[in-house]
Amino acid sequence: MKTYEHISANQPSQKQEDSMRLVKQPKHLRFVVFAVLLMLQCITYGSTVVISTPTTINVGGTNFDGDDLIVSNCTLTINGPHPFNSLLLTNNAVLTDTAGVSNTSLVVANSMTIDGSSRVDVSGKGFGAELGPGAGLEQYLSGENYGSGGGYGGAGGNSVLPGGTNYGSLTMPTDLGSGGGNGGGPGAFGSGGAGGGAIQLTVGGTLTVNGTITTAGNPDYGSCAAGGGSGGSIYLTVRTLAGYGAITANGGNTCMGGGAGGGGGGRIAVYYTTSSYTGSFSAFGGSGTAIGGAGTIYLNANSVGQLIVDEGGITTLTATPVTAPTQLPNVQVQGGAQLL
Repeated sequence: MKTYEHISANQPSQKQEDSMRLVKQPKHLRFVVFAVLLMLQCITYGSTVVISTPTTINVGGTNFDGDDLIVSNCTLTINGPHPFNSLLLTNNAVLTDTAGVSNTSLVVANSMTIDGSSRVDVSGKGFGAELGPGAGLEQYLSGENYGSGGGYGGAGGNSVLPGGTNYGSLTMPTDLGSGGGNGGGPGAFGSGGAGGGAIQLTVGGTLTVNGTITTAGNPDYGSCAAGGGSGGSIYLTVRTLAGYGAITANGGNTCMGGGAGGGGGGRIAVYYTTSSYTGSFSAFGGSGTAIGGAGTIYLNANSVGQLIVDEGGITTLTATPVTAPTQLPNVQVQGGAQLL
């Protein structure tokens, strides 16, 4: 069900109309006034649209552009870049995109709010198994194939072969995550996990995250010998960041003793002027026989940058290669992460 609420142009009050009748105006002035009022009648304002059933906005579709969107208790799939006036996700709403079609790229003129039950989620929407710039590899050994983890912000965890390499921009991440290597033996073949998708949000007012924004790599599928996919990318540019939720780009897991590697963490970059956000950021590597390397989290407040590389308390031997921008005042390496 969709509800449309149109905002009408302001009309002269009765008192103003009476005053206009009492004042004798030149013909050309009366014509100008009439023309202006006619133009005001023709202005089309954005609508408030409530989306409560599964809906897809396709690439190039403009039906909702410029509107105030409320998404309630359903999944909204948005493919391609789209502008909105405001956006509210509430009552278990999910905003996602279609894998292989387009990334999530939204410009919201005013505020965007994700309530505590809702999420923006493009997990597993990146490159598939053994695909992408940091694709995991598979190798046959003693009757079974073993897959390494996909890489992106952090390198993928090793198996028999090295994990996928890292790539992409630390400060302006827009890439998809890479898939893990396949693995398994006869009758137990498994597919490597797909990488996370890409999220780019530009919000002119306040972005409130009480739920989650996430782009995780998928775990192995069907075999403990397949590698996890890497986390994807999250690129936020907002005036104010608020909320108590979670912003995550974690790598996909695989079994700890199956000989495969976990996916590397993805990349997160957030640019803001002010912040009251008390929630969490994470780009952990996925678990496996070899844990994926931690991804990167870049926070820029009023042109002052900070880089965080955090493995969440699990020590890993998979280092995270970083070429730090010259404007970084500090780099925090914590939670068992290793920097290369």
